Amino acid sequence: PRRARLAAVAVLGLAGLLWLALARPPTYLLLEGRSSVEAGTLHVLVDGEEVYRRPLAAPRPEGAGRRALRRFLHVGQESFEDKIRVRPGLRTVTAKIESDFGEDAESSVVVDLGAGESHRVRLVAGTALGSPLSLKAD
Repeated sequence: PRRARLAAVAVLGLAGLLWLALARPPTYLLLEGRSSVEAGTLHVLVDGEEVYRRPLAAPRPEGAGRRALRRFLHVGQESFEDKIRVRPGLRTVTAKIESDFGEDAESSVVVDLGAGESHRVRLVAGTALGSPLSLKAD
């Protein structure tokens, strides 16, 4: 009985040490987004695998001239933030916008994520000037 208890304690101790050696703290992408896309879907992929999806529904401005002006002034946008768990390492993050109005866009950025780190990625969609989709890593 005493030997069996000692053996059990030794096995549990080794299992605990192995778990501590292999366990890694989680790694996250901190997504911060702004969008003036009135109707569509945002897809975020990491190394080609979709890890996040959300509908886009910015407030709809009245009139075509007003729409361009509001996009230029960043008025009528929706903002969002989310935390996405990912594997550590060198990763390609791709954002894709599927607009209900046919204004699809795609942008990618490469990030190097260490175990237990959080990395901020900023997304801007539907701007009046420049690229229709911007993705930047801090």
